[in-house]
Amino acid sequence: MWLLHYSAIKNEKLYLFNTFFNEFTKERSEFAKDHLINFMKRKTEAEEVRLFIDKTYEADANVFLRTYLRSNDGKVDP
Repeated sequence: MWLLHYSAIKNEKLYLFNTFFNEFTKERSEFAKDHLINFMKRKTEAEEVRLFIDKTYEADANVFLRTYLRSNDGKVDP
């Protein structure tokens, strides 16, 4: 399992995992889902990646957080 996690973090095609563990965690150790979404928006705008809409950020953040958190109602922030 750790090898799969490591591969996801190092793979630049898995943008959210790669950026979260290699950049976002340097800024924050605790955060809410909105912090993560705002960070990703800033990153993609700075890199001039215009492929995402707000629903994409929300969906990606939800999938990412569900990878690490268990939630009964889907509304739990880390």
